[in-house]
Amino acid sequence: MTTIVAILFLITAVLHLYIPYQYGRNSTTTGVGGYGIIYLVLGILLLVTSLAWVPTAALALTAVGAIGAITQINAMPEIRNWTILFIGIDIVIIVLLLI
Repeated sequence: MTTIVAILFLITAVLHLYIPYQYGRNSTTTGVGGYGIIYLVLGILLLVTSLAWVPTAALALTAVGAIGAITQINAMPEIRNWTILFIGIDIVIIVLLLI
């Protein structure tokens, strides 16, 4: 299960990092890109370590990211569909980490 979560983190990290590249840097896209870096680190940590705190940190940071995305869903209409996708992936990650 951890491997699936790690792969989801890596996929969503790349997608998050694509947003500032595609839509330019501003306060919204910089935040999305920042979370891409966090998700990249979490994905790598889940793949290469077995530290007990990593899944807990991943759960907390993903929940914060999902809540942040929900509150900012209309902040930049051009990326609204991306934001909905990110929220969906975050929910899947949270469910898998809780199982």
